[in-house]
Amino acid sequence: GGGFQQGFLNKGAGALYPEGSTEAAPPLWGSTLRPAQPVLELTTLPERYEVVGRFHEAGRFLGKEDFAVTRNGRELHVKGNPQNDPQSLVAALDETIKLPLDAEWDGMSAEFAEYCLRISVGRNPDVAALLAELRTLLPEEEASALLDKSDSAEQLAGLLAHAAAAQRAEQSKAPAQRPPPTAASAAVADGEAHTSAADADPPTLDKLSVE
Repeated sequence: GGGFQQGFLNKGAGALYPEGSTEAAPPLWGSTLRPAQPVLELTTLPERYEVVGRFHEAGRFLGKEDFAVTRNGRELHVKGNPQNDPQSLVAALDETIKLPLDAEWDGMSAEFAEYCLRISVGRNPDVAALLAELRTLLPEEEASALLDKSDSAEQLAGLLAHAAAAQRAEQSKAPAQRPPPTAASAAVADGEAHTSAADADPPTLDKLSVE
């Protein structure tokens, strides 16, 4: 029952923090309770994405071995306490973040330093250009809904062509014609040919070691 869980939490905290200490076990990642707010944040930088989790309150009681990072398609999954330590401060951490289509998974890395878990994923400049172009053609909400359903750069290029044709049809009130490929979509057709087969397959689960 709840009494046992509360006692377990107190016992786990007591092992790390002496009786009477002004510190307390961070409630954010309690052993049995889910965090009230997401711990992980996605940051967009010009050349890469960073998924960052800050664990300063736990301080020196955390290390890289306290996190398991896996990738499934466009999703990153971070789980705390893969070693099932009964006194872990991140046992309740279990979050998934979906990255945008221009995420380039080759060379993805993860590190835990200065109490921060930081996962870096590169960005494909050709696909990033397509994303920017699509957002100029469609309202933000509509563009986001379409992008959420897309699983490959080829699908994105098709969406862009359709959106451009629809916009021109609206402007001219004439039947929409399929537009010639833009420079960005042509580059994607070139550069993404080798990945399209992989995109079509069911996503595979990649485990990432935290440095």
